[in-house]
Amino acid sequence: MLIPRQQEFTISDNVEKFSFAGLIALIIILVTSMLLTAILAPVVFNIVLFFEKTYSTKIGIYLINKGLCSFFDRLRWIPVVIGFVVLTKKFKFTKNIFIGKFRLNPIFFGFLIGTALIALGALPHYFLPPSYRTISPTENLLTTLSFFLLMSFKVAFIEEIIFRNILLKIFYTAFRPLLAISLSSMFFAFVHFKGNISINGNEYVTLKDGFLCAYSYGTSWVTRFCAIEFLNLTLLGILLSLVTLKKRSICMAIGIHWGLVFLLLTYKKFVHIFNSNQSFTFFGSAKIIDSPFAFLLLAIISYYYYKTKTKSIAIIDHPS
Repeated sequence: MLIPRQQEFTISDNVEKFSFAGLIALIIILVTSMLLTAILAPVVFNIVLFFEKTYSTKIGIYLINKGLCSFFDRLRWIPVVIGFVVLTKKFKFTKNIFIGKFRLNPIFFGFLIGTALIALGALPHYFLPPSYRTISPTENLLTTLSFFLLMSFKVAFIEEIIFRNILLKIFYTAFRPLLAISLSSMFFAFVHFKGNISINGNEYVTLKDGFLCAYSYGTSWVTRFCAIEFLNLTLLGILLSLVTLKKRSICMAIGIHWGLVFLLLTYKKFVHIFNSNQSFTFFGSAKIIDSPFAFLLLAIISYYYYKTKTKSIAIIDHPS
């Protein structure tokens, strides 16, 4: 257990035994969403392509240039969200969930922690020789930063609601605390490996192309797997889970996630790192998450939150 029993509290009603019902429902939702999106994505893509060819609007050109896999990646979340709504009602996950009282202070404090982590991870790049580091022009800087700020908050809010507020509880009802945190964090890491295949360019696509996208995404955790990125994303998931459980709220986790994504997008946009210098491979590229140094940073702060004792840590009272 993470803390003495007298400091525990129950996050679900009358948890007397482990239940895999939520986990099974989750698998069904994910598989169903892939199949439905494989059918839906080509239809939506062809409709957008038809209007683009007919009216040639900037938004149409932008969307088509993103490709079918981009359509698939976004549309697949529609059945997932619908499935989660059904899931929360079916298993009463709207009771005693981790959202807690929504407060801005923990979000902003978490934002500072997230940005500090990325800043520390990127700091060694400052010492790279100039030939290994380039900085892009900062035209429209305010517009770009504003866009990144809003987009990163959207990503952080949605992912924390899904992964820490729903999925973490699903794993908690099926496994003991530490295993639940570890498995849910590994799942969080796996879904960040996305499929990426080029299909037909600006031509109409078929149902077969939709299922090729589904296959690409379904196998991306193997075909596009990177060990250090997987470890870093898993550690990030563990950190966000511990923060959520310790604070009995996802507010600070949202803030940390927000700060991480915001500064990471900004850094990748304006800084390019060339890892020809072997002495700097330990510090990774502008992605940061491909860095063993980032792994050490995440491990240290995760251990800190693991050891921090609070009265408000959320633990399911699993049977012995």
